Amino acid sequence: MLKAQDLVLAIAIVSEEGEWTQSSLAESLQLQQGEISKSLKRLSEAGLYNVALKRVVRSSLYDVLAYGVKHFFPAKLGRFSKGIPAAWTVLGGIADKDSPVWEVSSSYPVLSEVQSGRVLVPMHKSAMLLANANLSARNLLAAADSIRAGKSREILLGREVLQKQLIAQA
Repeated sequence: MLKAQDLVLAIAIVSEEGEWTQSSLAESLQLQQGEISKSLKRLSEAGLYNVALKRVVRSSLYDVLAYGVKHFFPAKLGRFSKGIPAAWTVLGGIADKDSPVWEVSSSYPVLSEVQSGRVLVPMHKSAMLLANANLSARNLLAAADSIRAGKSREILLGREVLQKQLIAQA
């Protein structure tokens, strides 16, 4: 069965511009190399990763993120707090008083603006690290979070972004 970290890893691989190793992924996501290996195995068993080509199957990842993530890793907006923009706030086009944010501690290095909004817990603890390091990954994570926590219009926006980044760029 897939874990949330597996989807974050798949997004990291898809967003990686150059060659990657299990060690480099483990370092960037602050996971053990053994966790990366197990995640790749689960992704392969689920048809989301081609071991021989060392590539994520983008169309399958799209299907899981666009239609499954809401059911397997649901999210709800919590209390108001300050944090970095998340979900549809990152994707643009939709602004409201319930704009989601990923809450950050004062010790966490934040590379983007901080704003007030409703707290949204990331799909996995490594998602925020990946989002801070890679703009493409940040957009994919925001699209997934829009689907996890949003209503109809946010879900449609999330699917549109996933379509553009996963299918159109394949």
